Amino acid sequence: MIVDEAFAALFPKFSSSLAYLTGMAGARIGGSKGDKQAAETPPLSISDLNGAMTRITVGWEKAGSLIPKALIASPLVARYLVGKIPGGGELLPGLVVPFAEKDLIGKEGLHSVEYDYEAAYAAMGRKAGEYVRNLMKKGQYDASGGMVFQPDFMRHEDALSSFTKAYEAEAGADRLSVRILDPGSLAIDPFGATKDAVAGMMESGKAVLVVAVDDASAAKDAVAGITAAIVMVDMSTWDDSRSYGISYRYSIRAEEKSLANAAKDAATRLAGGQAVPEITKVPLRFGPTFLKIF
Repeated sequence: MIVDEAFAALFPKFSSSLAYLTGMAGARIGGSKGDKQAAETPPLSISDLNGAMTRITVGWEKAGSLIPKALIASPLVARYLVGKIPGGGELLPGLVVPFAEKDLIGKEGLHSVEYDYEAAYAAMGRKAGEYVRNLMKKGQYDASGGMVFQPDFMRHEDALSSFTKAYEAEAGADRLSVRILDPGSLAIDPFGATKDAVAGMMESGKAVLVVAVDDASAAKDAVAGITAAIVMVDMSTWDDSRSYGISYRYSIRAEEKSLANAAKDAATRLAGGQAVPEITKVPLRFGPTFLKIF
């Protein structure tokens, strides 16, 4: 496995899980046991990524038959590899990349492993729509939902589309407002941007509020004290799955160990010459979440 330092910081359990699954410090699949370069490469400094990748690929050129057959790489490392070895050939290993960028998937034998956000968001959309529909049956004819959504390199607007379709199938059209957070505002003030978006939703009297943002503390701060709406959250990008002292009605959670398992299995199949899908979807956990009180 070769990853950059930013990826390692975002997914610490991914690397540790791979080490456990493979019985080594890294996860180079295939090749000789004597070749430790790919197996034990520490996270690469972003400031020296170009130089580091040059040294690694030069080492592969000298290694000949010791070149790994399959390699798990972060998206940034994968992009450097594909750029440095155009056309691939025998020098470029089969690549398994968590959350590979769309324009790289399928290139040079590159395979993506990613969370199945579409399925999880469709399930959450159905549940949110059911809440609104039930309130309408009880006489709240103007009941509607709101979502504050932050796209990122894992969670794309395909997830939002899946949510919207499922929600409207249950509650009908024109009963959902969506606020897509501006990256610039989030970079300057994630707390303020999230809180303003949530406050705007609540001013219009939303019965269901969905918050899908990367900063757990900003989400907690933004929804603190809300009692007039059912709060649902996407916790998959948070550092862990604690509910931070708030009882959410529904949540989506990620499991880095499952992602590591899928990456390891895909790399093992590639190294053995077996077919691997261009995209492997890893299920997310989703469903009702309540605050533990003991």
